[in-house]
Amino acid sequence: ARRPVPTGRPTIRRQVIMQPSSRRRRWVLIETGGNQRYIFGSSRLRHVVGASQLVHEVGTGWVPEAVDACGLSDDTVVMTASGKALLLVDSREAGTAVVRKVTRRALEEAPGLRVTGVVGPEFDPQAPLEHERARAETYGQMSLVRAARPPLQNRDRVFPWHELCRYSGQPAARRERYGGDEPPVPTAAAMLARS
Repeated sequence: ARRPVPTGRPTIRRQVIMQPSSRRRRWVLIETGGNQRYIFGSSRLRHVVGASQLVHEVGTGWVPEAVDACGLSDDTVVMTASGKALLLVDSREAGTAVVRKVTRRALEEAPGLRVTGVVGPEFDPQAPLEHERARAETYGQMSLVRAARPPLQNRDRVFPWHELCRYSGQPAARRERYGGDEPPVPTAAAMLARS
């Protein structure tokens, strides 16, 4: 599969022109949230650069890879950008499969990064402006899903016996060495993923 060259600008993979078709379609929106907090959650430059790269990879790398892994065509991807992707699928199941692959990967490879995906309502591509109404509803669903998510502090609770990360205040996963004579410091999983 051909990958777009990262330029820092949104990549429009194809122009969305609704051709006459009997297939009903659905928009899928995948976005990262809390990017500033995630990227600048540490004062270490390597953590900032690593976090920025992970946010970028969600939209430009992980989503196209998930689309390929789900057996969908490259035409499924309409737009990719740093931390965001817009897809057009034939079924709720196809959209859910892509969202599940991307969010699972975020949990495994980028702890602390909030990746949310929604599958929008079904629409008829032949109906005038029906795709725009469905796209607007999909963005509205994204806002509702994000608002309903519990904060990260509820997921990573801190108890008195936990050793805390020096940079984030979250529970430490292990000690990380930075080189030189500096001793290893307790570091959270979210910071280790950025290193």
